[in-house]
Amino acid sequence: MRETAFREDLGRRCADQLTQLLELRPDVAAATPVDLDQLARLLSSRASLHSALQSLNRPQLDVLERAAVLGNHTLVPASDDDRLRSTVHDVLHAMALIHPVPTDPSAPWVLSPAVADALGRYPAGLGRPLSELSALRADSTEQITPSDLDLDHLPGRTAEILANFRTHPVGTVREAHRSPVQDDPLQRPIDWLLARKLLVPIDPHHVEMPREVGLALRGGDLWDSDPGMPVAPEGRAVNPRIRDNAAQSAVLELVRDLKRLRAELSLRPLTVLQSGGVGVRERRRLAAALDLPQDRVDRLLGHAYAAGLVEAQERTGNWTSSSAPFESLHVADAHGVVLAAWWNSQVLPSAVGTHGADGAVVAPLTRAVETPEAPGIRLAVSLAVVHADQVSPEAAWAVATATWMRPRLAPVLTRYTSGLLTELADLGLTGAGAAAPALGELVHSGPHAASAVIAQHVPAAVETVTVQNDHTAVAAGPLSPSAAAELALVADPEGRGAADTFRFSVTSLQRALEHGYDAAALTQLLEHRLGGAIPQSLVHLVDEALRTHGALRIQDAQQVVTGRADLVEALAHAPELDRYQILRPSPEVLILKTPESPRHVPLKRDPLRTALLSAAERAGVQPTVGSTTARTPVTGITGDLGELLMLFTPAAPAAEVLDPDHLRTVATRLAQAEQEGTDG
Repeated sequence: MRETAFREDLGRRCADQLTQLLELRPDVAAATPVDLDQLARLLSSRASLHSALQSLNRPQLDVLERAAVLGNHTLVPASDDDRLRSTVHDVLHAMALIHPVPTDPSAPWVLSPAVADALGRYPAGLGRPLSELSALRADSTEQITPSDLDLDHLPGRTAEILANFRTHPVGTVREAHRSPVQDDPLQRPIDWLLARKLLVPIDPHHVEMPREVGLALRGGDLWDSDPGMPVAPEGRAVNPRIRDNAAQSAVLELVRDLKRLRAELSLRPLTVLQSGGVGVRERRRLAAALDLPQDRVDRLLGHAYAAGLVEAQERTGNWTSSSAPFESLHVADAHGVVLAAWWNSQVLPSAVGTHGADGAVVAPLTRAVETPEAPGIRLAVSLAVVHADQVSPEAAWAVATATWMRPRLAPVLTRYTSGLLTELADLGLTGAGAAAPALGELVHSGPHAASAVIAQHVPAAVETVTVQNDHTAVAAGPLSPSAAAELALVADPEGRGAADTFRFSVTSLQRALEHGYDAAALTQLLEHRLGGAIPQSLVHLVDEALRTHGALRIQDAQQVVTGRADLVEALAHAPELDRYQILRPSPEVLILKTPESPRHVPLKRDPLRTALLSAAERAGVQPTVGSTTARTPVTGITGDLGELLMLFTPAAPAAEVLDPDHLRTVATRLAQAEQEGTDG
């Protein structure tokens, strides 16, 4: 009967109402139902209902649990002046979790099929009815109902024991099926409760508190009479200028650190353990190379994994930078790619170092950093921070408020909220702990709208840097992709903060020479990126680099070719060698390496190279440590965020992001099919 009424309710919905339903139940929309019968089956499936219930807030879930607990699956009608309850009913009906019963005006709303079962065996933390529990075993003992007892004045420790069952009705008791001693509450409190059916055995080791007892202990009504939004936290509001400056700096730092991470992994991939995952030693090495705190580097690996900025090598399984053109994106676009991947992904970068469900410590770049509930957790915490109204919330308040936003996610919210607050700060969605304008756009309109807001606050890209007397160079804003690539070639990044800072040295300038620059090209590059004449102090550094370059060279090689210069030149341009790294230390010498081999091996792992460096130092020569001569010019890539995301292969998202046009098309087809069936 209820299935028929549910199907009829779906048939009365117009195309706009069906579109709204599919927006609220995206997993159903992804299945692309062809008619309302299939739509009804999908809406009543356990997986779809589980996802829908996780998206409900506290008042919405309370309405469903009340109907399931009090019986008949009937909802309390909304009065004209009860705006909150009326709004809740409208949302639940739009989600097809409740539907009207035209034949029963006294109960205008009932639970849709399978909703009560999806709420679980213990809705609202209450046990099953006493009649259902008693039917589990034959028992002729006279049953005592809770109304026969004064639950406010229970003897001995019985009240304390029952209090342990208030939030979860099942507990462990030894020999639960024993014949209880009925009248010794002081010495045998468990027996006293068992004898009076205040606790009922369900197997030899467990007991359950009946639903009637739970309702009586909680005063008969589990639901707050005023289930409104939690009150915003008290405290001084964060200054908007301080908030925006901190958020902007976080955006610039995140993009810069991810690019540095990719550069380091392209030279020295992270070695994986035989048991899988990246070990502590490798993580520490990476943190030292980037000069960043360990927890920051672990989160960077999580963001890079989620956005497809790193990948495992096919042969070794070691983690290196992917071929995605991240360095070719301007700061705002690069941040938008990371933000969109993070928002839709199952990956929780801050989960590294915590304990997983199996008790093991979560390692980066493993499946342990993924959880299907990740998007729902992010949304709940983000809504809580936005609700804080420019006050930086404490973690405890954020957990409580996020739990109100998504009560079915309470266990994972308790575990992950603190880390998610850190992730929001990393992404520039909060500044000084308070919600930035982009966070509100993110929760209400999605990552594309949030990225547009962030782009408005990111400074325009610059092409030049200013050189100091100590050979450091500072950019007045975020560098363009081409400027950043060229400066990273001739100088070493250093320092922290939002500003890009580099330091020139003989070694860094020789790196450009190793990439095929001669004296004239190097001078031209420096004049271009310094915006004018090269300072005299830097001229001396360039002269020293030119003078000492190539005096002694140490280079890894797999094949070495020597011969006439013209023949070596022709061989270097042969298409058969396109897949190899080619080095030309002189016109008569050609060195080849496969791309999979690391371009630089840590000294402590290469005894031969260590010996060569020691010998060169004893001879008073600073050798050039090999690099590739291949130039890889970087040009900026621009476009819509949706187009840019197609250039990346992120970790699998938790749910498919559906096109609004697809939703409208499916809804229109469903409405037309129903109309044709009715007319027929």
